[in-house]
Amino acid sequence: EKLEEEEEEKEDEEDKEEEEEVEKEEEPPKAELTDEEKKMSFVKRDIKDLTPVVMSAAFAKFTLPTKDEGFDDIKYEWAKGAKCDEYLKKWILERKLSMRIEDLQPSTWFNQQWAKWQMAVKAWQSKLAEYKTVVAKKAAAKAAKEAKKAAAAKKAAEKKEGDEKEEKKEDTEAMEVEEEEKEEEEESIDFEALDVFGVDDILNVGAETPIFKEFLMEDWAMLSLRFELHILTHAFRKDVDDPERLGIHLDHLAFYYNRYFKKALSPKDYGVESFKEIVDLVDDAVYVTPRSVLGSLLDGEMETFAIFPKLAEEARRHRGLRLALGEESAQLKLSGAALQGQRQSAPKKQWGNAGNWQSTGYQQGGYKQQGYGKAQQQGKDGGKGGQSYRPYGWGGNKGGKASGKGGWTDKWY
Repeated sequence: EKLEEEEEEKEDEEDKEEEEEVEKEEEPPKAELTDEEKKMSFVKRDIKDLTPVVMSAAFAKFTLPTKDEGFDDIKYEWAKGAKCDEYLKKWILERKLSMRIEDLQPSTWFNQQWAKWQMAVKAWQSKLAEYKTVVAKKAAAKAAKEAKKAAAAKKAAEKKEGDEKEEKKEDTEAMEVEEEEKEEEEESIDFEALDVFGVDDILNVGAETPIFKEFLMEDWAMLSLRFELHILTHAFRKDVDDPERLGIHLDHLAFYYNRYFKKALSPKDYGVESFKEIVDLVDDAVYVTPRSVLGSLLDGEMETFAIFPKLAEEARRHRGLRLALGEESAQLKLSGAALQGQRQSAPKKQWGNAGNWQSTGYQQGGYKQQGYGKAQQQGKDGGKGGQSYRPYGWGGNKGGKASGKGGWTDKWY
C-alpha cells in the first residue's frame, strides 16, 4: 500500500511539473492599442467628474497653475509648460465649438429685432389681404359690366329688324359701355417678368401690387425660416460676446432655436432628414461652414427687412421652374408644425380625408407649381431659374452689406 501511495504522489508531481513547463512555454497575450488610443493622453471614463451644466459654465476659465499663485514648485511630467499651455488652449477652443451654453439667454437686441420682424410680417400679410380684397371687388365689377353688356346685346337682337330707331338706341348704349371700360382701364404689370431685386417698394411693385402677391402658406413659412436662422446667427455671436466662439454648431441648432424662439425646430417638419438640409432649403440667406457652424450671408444690422420677401419670391419662382422641368425633389414637403402661424395669408383651404393640405396648387399634401413666363424658356444651367442659380448673395462676401439692387433702402414693412 505504501508503494502504491508513493507511486501516486510521484505521478502527481510529474503532472504538476509538466503543467508548469507548458505555462512557461506559453507567452502571455500583449495588449495592443488602436491608433486613436495611442493619440490619447487621458483615459475617457463613463462617469464624469463634472456634470455637463457645470462643465459648460466653467471650462472656459480653466488655467494651469503658476508660481504667482503661491506654488513653490511646478513640475510637468509629460510635457513642458509651453506645450501644456498650447494643449489647454486647443482643448478649450474645441469645447467652445462643441459644447452648448446652457445658461445663455436672448439679449435685448434680439428681442427688439424679433418684435420688429413680427410687426413687419403682420403688415405684409395685411397688405396682401387688402390687395386680394381689391382684386376680388374689381373682378366682381368687371363681371357685372360684362353681364350688362351681354344683356344689352341680347335685347337688341330681340328687336324687330325694321325698327331702326330702337336699334340705334341699343348701339348707343353699347358704345357708352365700351367708352366706360376704356375710361376705367387701370395700370397693369407683367409680374412674371419682374426683376425681383430691382424693386424699390415691395408693397407696390406696380399697379398697387405687393411682391408677395403669389405667396402661399409654405412661402410664408420659408420666409420666416430665412429670417429666424439669419437673426439667430447674429444674436448668438452678440450674446456670447466671445470671438473664439465661431457660432452655433449644427449639433446644437435645435437647442438654441428653442431657447430664442420658444418653439421646436425639427428636420422632419420640413421634409428633410438633417439640420444641414434645413439650412440648404434657405441657402440664399444662411449657410454651413466646413466646421458645421451656422453662418449668415446677410448683415446683422439692416435698415429694412425687405430683402427677405425678395429672396422668398425669387426662390418661389426658381422652385416653380424646377417643378415645371419635372424635378420632384424641388417640391416642398412641410408639415402642419412648419406651416403653423402662416395661415393668415394663405388662400382658401380645404383639408382632405387623409389630413393632407389641399388648395390652389396643392395635390396630395405636396405643392404643385407651374412655370413662370420667361423663366420657363431660359436655359437650365445659366439663366434665372436654372438649377445652379442662386437668387441672392451666393458666392459673394458672406455677411457683406448689400447695395444697389436688392439693397436694404426700402421700408422695413
